[in-house]
Order: sequence, then C-alpha cells, then structure tokens
Amino acid sequence: MSASPGHALALHKGGFMKLRLRPTAAVALAPALAVLLAFWLLPLTHLILLGAQGSDGNGSGYWQVLSSAQYLGSLAQTCLLALVVTLAALLVGGISGVFLARNQFFGRSALVALLTFPLAFPGVVVGFLVILLAGRQGIFAALGLELAGERWIFAYSPIRLFAYSLTGLFIGYLYFSIPRVILTVMAACESLDRSLEEAAHSLGAGHWRVVCDVIVPGLAPALVSCGAICFATSMGAFGTAFTLGTRLNVSVHQLRQLHRSRRAVGDPRASDMGGAVAGPSHGRDIRGCPLKRSPLFAAQLAFTLLVCAFMLVPVVLSLLAGLTRNYFLGLSSGLTFDWLVQVWQAYSPTVWLSLQLAVACAICVCLVGVPAAYALVRMNNRFSRAFEELMVLPVAMPGLASALALLLTYGQFGSFRSSWLFILVGHVLFTLPFLVRPVMAVMQRQQLPVLEEAAASLGAGPIKRFFSVVVPNCRAGILAGVLMVVTLS
Repeated sequence: MSASPGHALALHKGGFMKLRLRPTAAVALAPALAVLLAFWLLPLTHLILLGAQGSDGNGSGYWQVLSSAQYLGSLAQTCLLALVVTLAALLVGGISGVFLARNQFFGRSALVALLTFPLAFPGVVVGFLVILLAGRQGIFAALGLELAGERWIFAYSPIRLFAYSLTGLFIGYLYFSIPRVILTVMAACESLDRSLEEAAHSLGAGHWRVVCDVIVPGLAPALVSCGAICFATSMGAFGTAFTLGTRLNVSVHQLRQLHRSRRAVGDPRASDMGGAVAGPSHGRDIRGCPLKRSPLFAAQLAFTLLVCAFMLVPVVLSLLAGLTRNYFLGLSSGLTFDWLVQVWQAYSPTVWLSLQLAVACAICVCLVGVPAAYALVRMNNRFSRAFEELMVLPVAMPGLASALALLLTYGQFGSFRSSWLFILVGHVLFTLPFLVRPVMAVMQRQQLPVLEEAAASLGAGPIKRFFSVVVPNCRAGILAGVLMVVTLS
C-alpha cells in the first residue's frame, strides 16, 4: 500500500523538523553552556588545582587539611550535622509534601505558599529568625518564663545557649531545607502511577504496606536527589552559621578563618514516609468516588500546620521586632514605623541596587534559561539530562566556595571585580535552575511538537516558531520562574 501524497509530505516535514532540531537545540543551549563553562566550571577547576598546591609547592594542600586534627574534627562534625538535618528535612518535608500533593482542601494553595516562601531568605536572616525563636529573648525563653518562672534557654553548658549551639544550627539548617523537600516531593508525586497502588490494594495490601512497597520506592529518586542538595547546602550554609555561632567548629568557619589568616585572595590555600501517604487525591478514592475525610487526613493536616507554624512564628516575631516601640514589651509598647524609617534612610541606596540587580538577573536568566529549557526538552537524551544535573550543581555547592572560585579566577580583572556585574554573574548561576525547571515542566505538558510542526508547515522559521509558539505557551512557567528568581536575588 503506497502512502498518500499528504501523508508523505507530513512524514517529510516531520523528518525535516527532526533533522533541523539538533542544530536549533544546540544554538538554544549555547548561552547557558557558555555561562556555566566560563563562570562555574572554569573557576571550579581553577580552585581545585590551586587547592592542591601546598605551601612548598609539592601538591600537598589537601593532605595538609586532611592530616590536621582541627580540620578533620570540623569536617566530621559538619558532616554529621548535615546528615541529621537532611534526614529530618526528608521526613518532615516528605510527609507534608505528599499530603499537600494528594489532597485538595480549602486554603491548600495558601498553605503551600507559606511553607515554601522561606526559600527566599538569606542565611543571615534565617539565623536571626532562629535567635528570635530560641535565643535569650526568644519565644522559648518567654514561654518558660511565663509557665515555669525561668527562661528556657536549653543550654548545653553554662555559657553555650540553645540558639548559639549546634542545636541552633540544626534548627536553622532545617528551616531552609524543609521548603526544598516539600517542593521536590510535590513535583515527584505528580509522576507516581496510581494504578500500582490500586493493584496493591486489590491484592490485599494494607495502607502501610502500600506506603513501604509502592510510595517510598516511587519517590526514592526524588528523595535522593533532594537529600543530596540539602546535605550539600547544610555543609556550606555560611550565613546561618556565621550568625548563630562564630565559635562553633564547623567547616564554613574553618574555611573563613583560614581565608582571613592568609590575607591574600590569590593564595590557593585561602581557599516514613509512613505518615507521608495522605488520603487519595482531590478528596476521592482510587475508584473516583467521593471520600469522607479520615482520621489520617486530620493527623497529617495537623502535622503540616505545625510545620507551617514552625516556619511562620519566627517571621511574625521578626515583624514585631521591627514594628513595635519595645520588642521586649511587645504590642503593649505600641506600634511605630521609626525603625523602618531609620533602616530606609541608612540603606535605601543598597535596597535600590538590590532591586536593580534582581531585575537585571531576571532578564539575564530569561534570555539564557528559556532557550536552554526548550533545548533540553526537545533533545531529551543523555546529554540533556547530564546538562540539567550540571546546571543544578551551583545550587548544591556552598556559596563560599563558589565565590572564592570566582574571586581567584576573575579577581585580577579589577574593573569587572569591583562592578555590580560580578555580583550579577553569581546571581545568574544560582538562580538559573529555578527558572529552567518550571519552564521545562510546562513545556513537557504542552503539545509543542505538534504546534511547531503546524507552524513550520505554514512557513514559520525556527526563530518565528520560538517566539510565536513556544514562549506564549510557556508563560505560566516563565512567570513562576521569574518570581522565584527575583525573590532569591
């Protein structure tokens, strides 16, 4: 049977599209590849090579660090802290994330927003929030004074308070790790095959058996990936550690002290989820029938609300500190905007510069990230998946190490080093994945190949198809990514 002329033409056009796809995708991916190569891979390689050079030039720099009892103790303590934070974040965020992904109820969207907006807080702000929660004048101290007549400061020793100890660091790191886990788990739940759960139930498996044999294995890749990012972030969260305890023996402080002792930037040595399964999605069971809320739903909702309270109470205390005349007296002292006026008068130039930097970062990330997302979705091969993982690595890498690598590589260019463009580069590297990921998610749900083939059959070229078909159909993902980029910047 011979193909019709129309069918042959369609096949010809489809094949022609595929042939032209590779160079088009390569051109679209080129800006993102150039940014990563020039401002992350090259500086990182430079940092690794310089770090291997000891004081005598025999390549023993790393051995000098590993053979030091001080640095080994700091490394072990930091790894243990990061591991505990990662496990706690996966447990807490996993339970809340699955619950939010599988249930629709009034206020769900607001609850998701409240649980995830602390992602935008810098490490220093997180440290300040922990001090408000567990410091000498924090909520725990006030609660203990009210209930027991003495302040609850949870001291490990007479001179080391709860907020300024490793426990305080644990709370701070957990605070900014939970939102990452929630977002990742919610996205992973969308790809779970509910038919597997239905099959397990039909074979007589109970609720917890389905959790262990179906849900947890299905979420395992996402949990491992998110856990790796949480671990890496906890290993190098300098701002929070610096705010809560400059005398704690953690790696970021050791790196900072070593860097300051060298006094030269160019010196290389300066350098279950059981409770996680919520009721069936959208208030219906696996057969699509209306489902009555179960005690499990109430328990998971209560747990998620407690997590939300943990995220919000320090923020409310921070607002009260800035709006009351006397923080220790609270609202009874009266409200005032004097503190805000003083802060604005002192730091308004910095605020405007930050806003300009955020806008510039959003524009640059859009110009680089949207074409990169399009190329990664259309390529969909090993190279694209490897590049996607490479793009996320700057987020997982400690900011102190990234900044030091950029300084060592480009610090000799004085005009560039002292300009705001140098800061912009760091912001673009860090925020690029936060735009590419949502844009890719939207593109994967759209019928872009069909729409592009239709546009190509009408004579539209690659550039015309990109701006008239791809971008308009990805506006939701672009908007979500831009909001996240501006917030993080």
